[in-house]
Amino acid sequence: MKKISMKCSPKEWESIKHKLSGLPNLDKDFDLDKYPYLTNNYKTFSGETFGSKSKGMLLLEEEVHEKFNAEIFLEACGLNPSVGESNFVAGCWYKKPGTSLVMCLTDVKKQYGYGVGLIGLWLESTWGLQGLEPASDQEVEEALTSEAKRRGYKNGNYKCLSVSYNTQVVENENLFRLSGSQLWHGFPQPGNSNCVFKNGKWAEILEVNTTLELIEEARRRGYGVKGCKIEKMDKFNYGFSDFTAVDSVINNEDSQLFFNDNKGYNVLFYRDGEWATIVKEPVSFQITQKQILDIHEATSNSNQEQLETWFPDAFTPAIVKTPTLEKGKWYKKGEKFMFCFNGTFGFYTQHGFNHAGEWRDRLGIEKNIEYTAAEEGEVSEKLSAEAKKRGYKKGNFKCVKGWKDKSFGEFYFYGNILFSAPLGQGGRVLFDNGRWAKLKK
Repeated sequence: MKKISMKCSPKEWESIKHKLSGLPNLDKDFDLDKYPYLTNNYKTFSGETFGSKSKGMLLLEEEVHEKFNAEIFLEACGLNPSVGESNFVAGCWYKKPGTSLVMCLTDVKKQYGYGVGLIGLWLESTWGLQGLEPASDQEVEEALTSEAKRRGYKNGNYKCLSVSYNTQVVENENLFRLSGSQLWHGFPQPGNSNCVFKNGKWAEILEVNTTLELIEEARRRGYGVKGCKIEKMDKFNYGFSDFTAVDSVINNEDSQLFFNDNKGYNVLFYRDGEWATIVKEPVSFQITQKQILDIHEATSNSNQEQLETWFPDAFTPAIVKTPTLEKGKWYKKGEKFMFCFNGTFGFYTQHGFNHAGEWRDRLGIEKNIEYTAAEEGEVSEKLSAEAKKRGYKKGNFKCVKGWKDKSFGEFYFYGNILFSAPLGQGGRVLFDNGRWAKLKK
């Protein structure tokens, strides 16, 4: 092959690439807009391949052309640009002698088809016609058998392409036979349901492979345990059924599994990867009065009412009293802990400052602790300090309410909102009921 580099546009490349035997492996930076010279001499660790170069990358050993000429480039690559298409027939198999290439041509004009490529991998692509010869049935069968074994087809682990709901078991798992455009697992006989390849399509391999694996998976999921109930999958038996034991699995025909129930019926619970729904019975638990009262103390008002309805006797003689706090008001405990009450008690229910004076979006408060109402000036001071800490400056944040005013000066707190400028001077919202403005990136 003569080493050549030729100025080439992406459109010109599209006009010849299908004529190269098996699509060539292009270099990872192949880009004819950025590197406008097409070459068959692109250096890689594994040797030379097709690629694109800039003018500064051209080598003295290469024949360089400043104008694209398909015939010259193909001849330099050892190809005959005049190979005709009249000798090729769509739907027929062809090979390239001395290589692993065996392919079925589906579109002669586009030179498109499917098969095993030069490096032994299955492809659906454009192929070059140069050097191809008709392949015998035996050569096609050998190529497809090799690909079927590589894919791992075994008894029970695939969905037949001929009769998808009933995959047949064959005696010799390693035996594959070609019949027309189909490859069969085992011998192709009328009524058989073990077709793994048909007109370019391979059979789907199922997630669960064998009967034993299905039974093991059934055990893991809890099917067949005494007392197990399921929703029926077949159209003839609705409702529930008790199973006897997992060992009563009778078959896995049609990619299905059945149990014998306690009435002697065969009950379907698996079909082609879908499992029947197990009906779970309600489970009872024991709980003490102290545990109920502890939960009552730590939960929300609505949950407290529900507990009092469920367990009225647990609250006799007296209901736990809830401290009186006003929703939307700020309260404090000590010098640093301060929060805005949202109407509920419990863990992570409020926003505010923790015992270290650090802002938290979620704080927990308790009913048995006495909190003091915070002055508006105290709240304003805390929020203003947090705003400075967050680094808000003129024009570097998005207003919580989306206002466009750009005024920025002394912070102003009013109605649970912190503004970026005093009253009457405009300003945007830095903080609104727990939400802080986002800094611009």
